[in-house]
Amino acid sequence: MSAKKQLLEVFALAGEKVPPVFVEGVAGTLRGTGLKVTAKQIAGASAVFLGVGAVLGILSGSLLIAGLMGALGAMGPFFACKAGIGMRQGKVARQIEQNGEEMATQVQAGTPFVESLQKAAHELPMPLREELTCVLAEHGLGLSLPEAWKRFARRVRTSEVVQIGDIFSKHLAGAGDVLNDFRQINFKAPYQIPFEPPPGPPANWEESVFQLHCRYLDQLDLLTNPGVLRFEPETARKALQGLKLPQTVAGREEQLVEALRWEVEGRGPLEALLGSSAIQGVYVVSPTDVFAMPLPPELVDSAPPEGAMAAPEGFQRSNVRLRDAAHMQLVLGRILGPLGQTLSKENPSVEGQLPDGWTVAAQLQEA
Repeated sequence: MSAKKQLLEVFALAGEKVPPVFVEGVAGTLRGTGLKVTAKQIAGASAVFLGVGAVLGILSGSLLIAGLMGALGAMGPFFACKAGIGMRQGKVARQIEQNGEEMATQVQAGTPFVESLQKAAHELPMPLREELTCVLAEHGLGLSLPEAWKRFARRVRTSEVVQIGDIFSKHLAGAGDVLNDFRQINFKAPYQIPFEPPPGPPANWEESVFQLHCRYLDQLDLLTNPGVLRFEPETARKALQGLKLPQTVAGREEQLVEALRWEVEGRGPLEALLGSSAIQGVYVVSPTDVFAMPLPPELVDSAPPEGAMAAPEGFQRSNVRLRDAAHMQLVLGRILGPLGQTLSKENPSVEGQLPDGWTVAAQLQEA
């Protein structure tokens, strides 16, 4: 065993004696950084260096010096982590600046963005490969590709990543000339990264599910555990802790966990319809216009908004909602993809007969 591994084992053993609340705080700092150290190792290192600093201070004969040296010793591992995070983000920024044009060229030539990501995640060096693998893993666990890509740009908040991230985000939203926009960036010019406020408390059911989904992915820490491709109920319940739910959602925590399960390994909100034996067909026109035939009373939208689209003949408006167009495409892609159907600008109308008997149709409306 190398000296480094032996030292980390000593720190981990010391971390076992550190109060759990302190270790959890360290885990929050490390989560999503990609650093190959554990919270217990960092907490243990802080405890060890605090003790060493305090002993050296006491030997100097001054309690003040003992306190200062102990505090500096305790903070040393945190400063080292911050420095490691900064160095890693700088490396990712340089790598995406060097390789982003190749990705843009592929996408401009018609390669689907997800395929370009898969190729880059296989071929590019670390740590950019880790970040792109994380984007793909989050997408595989039910997050739409635009949201997974945005999370990467929030995680590595450098001017290069933010600017390139905006270009690909525009492409995923159906706008912009990817290659030309990339070539317009002057990476040497000063760039003020826009301030992005943290998300506020969710306002409704859909936002509650989405924020729980993001917190769940944070808990999984897919940068260091990219192979976690199944739903973990206990992790979901842990992610639920501290999430401030709106009054309309409070008391429905287990339903939220089940809705998250549908996002991760099922058919998203449409699972509520496709899981009902009474329903014969589902017709999705937009994220807020979801119809089915026939509908159980509890799934009927009893108070549709003013000016809402009328239900097609034979269908009823459901109370099921998708978050946005990207979420709609993701969910329908999971449902109809195995049948060879893809909902996109090039193919805006799809219909398929599922193996379990339901007919699912969708119409992508122009923005």
